[in-house]
Amino acid sequence: MLVVDDDPVFLSTFRRELERRDWHVATAHNVADAAVAARVHRPTVIVLDIMIGDANGIELIESLRRESPSVRIVMTTGHPSFANAVEAMRLGAHNFVPKPCTVERVLA
Repeated sequence: MLVVDDDPVFLSTFRRELERRDWHVATAHNVADAAVAARVHRPTVIVLDIMIGDANGIELIESLRRESPSVRIVMTTGHPSFANAVEAMRLGAHNFVPKPCTVERVLA
């Protein structure tokens, strides 16, 4: 699994919780690192925040799906909107989860 978020506390907490559930987890805190991590680690699941610093995670969906067409993408955001959810799903995200969210909710 690849978790992409610019919040270091979210990243470390999510990583720790996922590893306790026997997931192999890579993390990225910006768009460039996310693209590299997706190529290197070939995750089956990507948890992708909408706002990654000044970048929009929705803009990464298409390139991540091109790189790995079967990857399941779960979008997260602290500022949910219907328009963002629709756009993310249209581009290939599998789910849209508002923050704060639990590992269980993302895995479901």
